[in-house]
Formats: sequence, C-alpha cells, structure tokens
Amino acid sequence: MFCISIALIFWLLVKMSYSFKTEREISIEYDIPSEITFVESPPTSLKATIEGKGWDLMSHYFYHPQTIIRFNLPKQASYTITRSDMKSKIAHEMPNLEVDEINYEFLLLKMEKQATKKVAIELKATIDFAEPYHLKDSIQLSPDSVVLSGPISLLAPIQSWPTENLQLLTLRADLPPSMALLAPENPQLQLTPQRTIANIQV
Repeated sequence: MFCISIALIFWLLVKMSYSFKTEREISIEYDIPSEITFVESPPTSLKATIEGKGWDLMSHYFYHPQTIIRFNLPKQASYTITRSDMKSKIAHEMPNLEVDEINYEFLLLKMEKQATKKVAIELKATIDFAEPYHLKDSIQLSPDSVVLSGPISLLAPIQSWPTENLQLLTLRADLPPSMALLAPENPQLQLTPQRTIANIQV
C-alpha cells in the first residue's frame, strides 16, 4: 500500500509538470469619465483559453478564483479594445500562464455625453367599476413626472414614460395604489423615481 501511495504521488508530480489547456471566464471592468456614458452596455466578461503547467494552472485557480481586467477609457465617442489589448491585460494577471485564445476579436465601445430629461408619467391601466360606481374625477399621479438619465441619443425621442399595466376589477371605493414605472430595456437608461401613486376617486 505504501509503495502504491509513493507511485501515485510520483505520477501526480510528473503529470502536473506537463502543459494543459483550460477555459477561464475573465471579468471586464471599465473606468469611464463621469460625464459620459455607454450607448449600449458593453460585455462584462470574456472567455479565454489558458495554457500552462498543471501546477501553475492549479495555483492560479486556488489563489485567484476570479480574474479581472480593467480598461481606462478616454473621453471620446467611440473606442476600440483590440484582441491584443485584451490578451495583454490577461497575461499581466496570469504571469506564469499563456493566453491562447479569447472569444472576442475586438470590443467596439460607443459613448455619449450623459444627460437628463424630465417627462410626464403615462398611466397604463385597465379599470372596471362595480355597478353603479364610476370614476368621480380624473386619475391623478403623484409624482406625475420622472427624470431620465442616460445617453443623449436615447433620451431625445422620449416624450413620456409609461407605468406597468394596472388592472382593477369591480372597483367600488377610492384607491391610491403604488405603481412601478416600466423598467427600461436599455440598462444605460435610469429612472428617478421608479414608482408613482395613482389617486383614483370613485
């Protein structure tokens, strides 16, 4: 049994001295000037094929379970991060390993000046009243407007912002429901506030 254990240890030592390839997910972070913003959200990670000796791969996995590369972006409308840039950043974080392949040829980042715009909140609601009740007055929203922040090109065509759809059936009493505003499809758009109250008088 002792001899078998010694043989296994020797086999492991020899095996781990060989080169291996493995795929790692690399996180990407961007330092962007405060007065500009992305038009579309850039990738936050990439996949890289890493090659190195077994001991080096295992050591990096245990001591650096997450690898992060960072890019300082200039104040300009577009910026291209090349494949070479990405591989260089990864190699700096993995000095004993070789970066074989990554799943991006380049990253084209589009940026614009950060802006804000105040627009009216548009109520989306389906309301059904019980007999003989009806709406006493027009529905009032509080607040009745929302401030949007994001790239200028995304803000320009927006004239109002909808709530999520409110459905009320057989309504027979006053109701002030709190409603969420519809979440933006583009995460570069931010809403303040994110909720409103509909004052419904019956």
